[in-house]
Amino acid sequence: MRTAVSDLLEVNVLLKEAGLYRAQGAPAASIMAVPLFETIGDLRRSAEIMRSWLQLPEVAAIARGAGFQEVMLGYSDSNKDGGYLTSVWTVHQATRALDAEFLRAGTALQVFHGAAARSAAAAVRRSRNSGATARQPAPAAYASPNRERSSPQNTARGKGAAANWRPFAPPTLLASLERESLSETDRRRFSAAMDSLSSEALNAYRALVYETEGFTAFYRR
Repeated sequence: MRTAVSDLLEVNVLLKEAGLYRAQGAPAASIMAVPLFETIGDLRRSAEIMRSWLQLPEVAAIARGAGFQEVMLGYSDSNKDGGYLTSVWTVHQATRALDAEFLRAGTALQVFHGAAARSAAAAVRRSRNSGATARQPAPAAYASPNRERSSPQNTARGKGAAANWRPFAPPTLLASLERESLSETDRRRFSAAMDSLSSEALNAYRALVYETEGFTAFYRR
């Protein structure tokens, strides 16, 4: 639920108090402050927030030392906020915008997908109790390929989950190595169509869930 650069700075203040962050001399951090952008509004502002974050000299130095800056993009609250279609399309757009900002800043972007994390955790929980999970019924092997393949072209950049490399490696490789199949004209046309569909879907979802009198009481029964 990061909404501003100050949210990230607060993490570094806590790390500094614990002796895990140093801004003087050669900036260093034992733990990276990783923002989570999840609501529709926060996803749309994510590139702007990270641009300001990466312009801080101490942050830029730490990112260079680590070799990347990680950003987490969430699906749960954006789903509740704007519905499924608008959620996944806004994550897609945010990923593309973040990638452009990071390229301009000369910093490697590592995207942590919240849905993939839940699917991996669900797979672990199933292996322990042989039961289904409430939040993510599909195992990581099914969830991850769709997530990585639907990411904007060239934004995966070969990054994968080391602890779950078997289900995550194939889609990450495909997303990293696959060539762009659309022309720039077609990409703009399809993007405009998705913007229109997303806008209609958002209005319909908000009208039902947030503007229909008695919907919450009905849903909770």
